[in-house]
Amino acid sequence: SDMMKMDSLTFPFAFGVLAYMLNSFRLLVIPSVNILCTIATAFMIMYPVAVSTEVIAVCPSMMMSVSLAFSIDYSLFLLSRFREEVVADVPVRVATEVMVECAGHTILVSGLTIAVCWFGMIAFPVPLLSTSGLGCGVAVLV
Repeated sequence: SDMMKMDSLTFPFAFGVLAYMLNSFRLLVIPSVNILCTIATAFMIMYPVAVSTEVIAVCPSMMMSVSLAFSIDYSLFLLSRFREEVVADVPVRVATEVMVECAGHTILVSGLTIAVCWFGMIAFPVPLLSTSGLGCGVAVLV
């Protein structure tokens, strides 16, 4: 419940920063859909794991926090780059290509590195660490 309180306080602030940086309501739709899809997919992947093994109670809250944080962060990387290109009168197709070339590589390497770190926690024989590592690793990869 404490993590839900934390998410309910920090999410509006983080989304507000994203809105300020992007300065476009239409671009805000993309992170919103991304967040919903990420959370739904991560929880669907973890459901069979939760049914078959013991998962700690804070794991879903941690997965939610990680999903929100990385969705907003990576959306900010991508969409701010896209917005810069569009403001410079670059065609949308070219702006999309530049966005993926510049920010896409950074996001891929960062996401994989963080996912490997989370999945590394599975090696510890402590349920708090192993289930948190699995859940958050799945959330990052999705």
